[in-house]
Amino acid sequence: MEHKKLYPSYEMREQVKYEGWEKISETVCPREKACHYLNNVIWSHYWRAREALENNRKWKSLLKKVMGKKYHPGYMLDMDDYIPHYLYANLENSPKEMLNAIKEQWHYEPKESKYMPKGCTCYRDIVKDIRGIAS
Repeated sequence: MEHKKLYPSYEMREQVKYEGWEKISETVCPREKACHYLNNVIWSHYWRAREALENNRKWKSLLKKVMGKKYHPGYMLDMDDYIPHYLYANLENSPKEMLNAIKEQWHYEPKESKYMPKGCTCYRDIVKDIRGIAS
């Protein structure tokens, strides 16, 4: 996939995520914390998840499973679809004040995806996971 050259590198994602956590720890305002959480931390995890998904040799079929009826040919994982799954999978790891601010400001609601287990940031093929093979 030629477009992968445009994806942020691992080093860049880690730096952006680190800066996000740093800003979150320095900030008092829940809305500002939520902004750094979305635009730094979740953004970094999104690109990792997208890269991992597309590196799966059966990524299109996995993406069809994840998106269900919303999937169409040519669809690439969108942040608007990823964020609710991430929020649900990481409810226990995400400060409630930031989740509330994300809901108020950007209208993202946590949404369960059986392909993103609790505590994870990437999608998993459930059949492979049951067999004990990482996807």
